[in-house]
Amino acid sequence: MVIGSAVVGSMTMGICSSCPLYPCTQDKISRCFFDIGFRFLEIRVAYCCNVEALKDVKSESGLDFGFHAPYLLDENLPFSINLCSADPEMRKKSRQWMEKTFKIAEELDGSYVVVHPDYVDSENVEEGKSNFIDMIKEFSDSSVEILIENLFNSQIAIYPEQILELIEAIDSDKVNALWDVGHSIIASKLYGLDLLDFPRVLNKKIKAVHLHGVEGDLDHQPFREDNLPVKPVCQLKNKSFKGPFVLEVIPKKMPDGLVVAKKQIENINCRNTTT
Repeated sequence: MVIGSAVVGSMTMGICSSCPLYPCTQDKISRCFFDIGFRFLEIRVAYCCNVEALKDVKSESGLDFGFHAPYLLDENLPFSINLCSADPEMRKKSRQWMEKTFKIAEELDGSYVVVHPDYVDSENVEEGKSNFIDMIKEFSDSSVEILIENLFNSQIAIYPEQILELIEAIDSDKVNALWDVGHSIIASKLYGLDLLDFPRVLNKKIKAVHLHGVEGDLDHQPFREDNLPVKPVCQLKNKSFKGPFVLEVIPKKMPDGLVVAKKQIENINCRNTTT
């Protein structure tokens, strides 16, 4: 997926996809995203790492870039990594992908790189946490900010206090948080997490937000009237959040579905919302 954003009043909107050259060809990317109103693109390096093509996109469209590092998927995939792993081969593979991600992000003047604190064995939670912290420290002197994303299937990254603990252990001004609201919604169902604890606990350490519809335990779904993240969006707006709201939805139609999703979030009315 690719992510872009557009400033609407005091709200910065975003969109996510696997590669910025899809569904629009490179020569149409500028018109496609600007017609929709996006100005920021978060790129998943695992799927799209052609620097020259991305330079052309940036030059033609004027988009600003953020980046998302690879994370744990099917371990047979070449871009499936785990920054928490103690396995030497996985650590080597993970470091190589991180080096590649930051090299691309720096070359394209990206604003941030999103990272996952992925799954660790329940018997080795502290070791997994330590491995993640050590790996991030290796890249914390980059010119690009590092944002730690909350998950719903990781023992060390579900609650905002866990994200804060990681940030404080790394101890760098360049390391902050990305709040994935959809992941928090699933975690609230699984573990009783208070959704609004994230902005309360992390506050200004939240530098970007992922928004997507949740259906049961499925994330990255289209928005419906009954699954719009109204309270999280309003809580952040009330705190004068200035970072991008990034749409990680999978619309049924591209790019029309993106237009619909963007309007659904923009049209959230916070006037009568209790946060």
